[in-house]
Amino acid sequence: MFYSYEFIPNFSKVYSDGESRFYDVKNKNKKALNKLKASAKGTKEYQEYLEVNKVYREVSAEFKQIKKEERFFGFDSFQLFSTEFFTTVAIFFYVFFNLVRSYRVERNNIGIRIIHYVLLFYCFFQFFWIFKTLADFSKLMYYLFTLGSTYFVALAVWIYEKQRVKIISKLKEDRVKLSFYGMKYAKEDKKESMIDVVKKVAKS
Repeated sequence: MFYSYEFIPNFSKVYSDGESRFYDVKNKNKKALNKLKASAKGTKEYQEYLEVNKVYREVSAEFKQIKKEERFFGFDSFQLFSTEFFTTVAIFFYVFFNLVRSYRVERNNIGIRIIHYVLLFYCFFQFFWIFKTLADFSKLMYYLFTLGSTYFVALAVWIYEKQRVKIISKLKEDRVKLSFYGMKYAKEDKKESMIDVVKKVAKS
């Protein structure tokens, strides 16, 4: 479910068609420009163009180097890296804390732990992706991850709900037992009211 966005096309058909047409026209324009430059060789205007183009190439190379130095772990800047990294760190600590807590507070609820293990896996995957430890996966792998995580989350919800119903049933059973116990040891003048209490508890 975390990677379900991979099922969505990167761009709309209108965008893709427009992009294809743009590059087609761009290539034609480049060819026409090359012909124009070839025919203009030796002219004053062409010489001016060469001088401007030389400056352009120098500035372009300089800017490419700046962009290269600005990159941080595959991201275009440290800020973009920080956005992904610190968000994942925050999620990781939240998930880890609740996972540890689930072993102490909700020991019998496996569903909660499964959900947190799925989230923990997601965090580790994000860390690998951020630091480029892993090459990007194919779409098929993303589909499998999505199906796998969806299955485990659904399983966790089912287990959690089953456990919740079990706990509620146990609480109701204990309440009924407690009511019977109270009725058994109640004074004679209180027994009738205790019977009503037992009936209400049994129906609830």
